[in-house]
Amino acid sequence: MNIVAICVLMAIQLVITFEMSMVMPMAPLIASIYRVDQSNVTLLNLGYALSGLFVPFLGMMADKIGNKRILIFSTFLFVMGSALIYIWSDPWGFVLGRTILGIGFFALISISPSYLSILVIPEKFGFVSGLHKVAFALAVLISPLVATSLATAFGFQSLYLGVMLMMTLCMMGTFLMPDVRSRHESIHHNSVKSILNNANAVMMMAVVALFSLPSVFYFNYLSIHLYQLGQSSQGIASLYSMIALGSLGAGIGIMLLSDRLGKRRMGLWGAVFSAVFMLLMLFDYPPTIFLIGFMFGLAFDLIWGLLFPLATGILKGQTAGFLTILSFVMSMTNVTANSLAPMAYRSGGFMLNVLICAIGLIIGTGLLYQIFKKRSTSSI
Repeated sequence: MNIVAICVLMAIQLVITFEMSMVMPMAPLIASIYRVDQSNVTLLNLGYALSGLFVPFLGMMADKIGNKRILIFSTFLFVMGSALIYIWSDPWGFVLGRTILGIGFFALISISPSYLSILVIPEKFGFVSGLHKVAFALAVLISPLVATSLATAFGFQSLYLGVMLMMTLCMMGTFLMPDVRSRHESIHHNSVKSILNNANAVMMMAVVALFSLPSVFYFNYLSIHLYQLGQSSQGIASLYSMIALGSLGAGIGIMLLSDRLGKRRMGLWGAVFSAVFMLLMLFDYPPTIFLIGFMFGLAFDLIWGLLFPLATGILKGQTAGFLTILSFVMSMTNVTANSLAPMAYRSGGFMLNVLICAIGLIIGTGLLYQIFKKRSTSSI
């Protein structure tokens, strides 16, 4: 294993997750800064969601010219988008800046597993995936409290100056990574038609779409729900941090146990329990909200930490292309969810949003079971 490359990719995971997760608990603050109704705050993220439309092209280019070059380009886009939000205080600056950095985000979360699947031997892939999930969880853990405190002290836009500087360092680190390439992948193999003809690939695309629903319907509206219940900004951030502790537990579990117990088994259990704990949130019982939040974070990030590594085993020789197609699906789901979530929230409140997530997770779990029940994926 190349330690430098793994550390750089962990740092990238930390930065992009920090930016993503700092926006969610600050939805009420962002709504007030840019003068939009709280129920419509997700509309500011439509450009960010749409940015995933460009990712399949970047995946094909990664297969042609190498993952490393696309990783460098993606970090550059993230830096430019962050800089735009910092220097432009208008709502359109936020929308355009997040659109640009969103292209970098979706490319980085899909190209990184492809790069690692080539760099790391299969026996160590679960361990390395766990390391990256730990980086994800640490970012989610520190982001709400740190970002809220800094935004209160120095202003919301100052956060993006810090994000820009951190990603600039990451971009410099990507130049030190080896240019590894699979001997089996090429642009010829990245036909969308061949992917759509594979039943397991199509079902995995559906799983990614269904498991993406909570990122908008639940996480983007949880802070608004708590704010309307009278919770302070610090109280809201504390609940997000509790969920992040669950994510950290998921990362450690993946790192230590996935290669021993099997990524497929752990992923299925994570999917099952994420659906169970999302259903429990329908009861909205305040004394248990922190415990349920912790358990949901543990289960939900157990499956998300393994989903892309598991997907690398579905289409051999088409890894980068397929993973970027999955990011495209995630992006389109976010576009649709960001458009529909305000209407769902106004119609049935936060509980309707939770119910939509629960139904999606239940269906997604069933599809995931169907994928791994087949002999062709039994070795994943």
